[in-house]
Amino acid sequence: MPEIIGPSYSWSEIVCFIWYRKLAALATVSRSGEPRVDPLIYASDEKYIYICPIPKTRKLQFLRQNNKVAVTIFDAYNEDWSRIGSIIIRGEAQFVDRHSEEYEMVVSLYKAKYPQVIRRGAAILMDQKQVPMIKINLDKAKISTGALHVPTDNEMLAIMDKHKING
Repeated sequence: MPEIIGPSYSWSEIVCFIWYRKLAALATVSRSGEPRVDPLIYASDEKYIYICPIPKTRKLQFLRQNNKVAVTIFDAYNEDWSRIGSIIIRGEAQFVDRHSEEYEMVVSLYKAKYPQVIRRGAAILMDQKQVPMIKINLDKAKISTGALHVPTDNEMLAIMDKHKING
């Protein structure tokens, strides 16, 4: 289990919060110490967060130089700041082997979570294994939680069932 800092939530609640959201911010740092934060879409299962950085970008360059990262997943803005839930995941990024079954599984996760990936042609690049995949192991990460607003019990069960998450 990861080190969790902040309000106490079950692992199922944390995983469902991550699954339910679609936008995150990735913080990277170059070898020389230059910080960078990029918005991104991500996929996940109960063990990893997966990121598909666009080839030939500074984000990818920084990831190759320094694998220490932070990912923030948050709710939409709310005038009542106590209702903005967030999770910050700090860990190490690893590249997923493009010729592995895991890569194929990540492509499937992206296609299921973001149907527009297929409509925009990004799926072709993924299918041709031209897109790098990064994973962050949640078990080895430090996770900070804010006031999470998780789905209702029925929504959570549906999400867990759909994505085969064990409670």
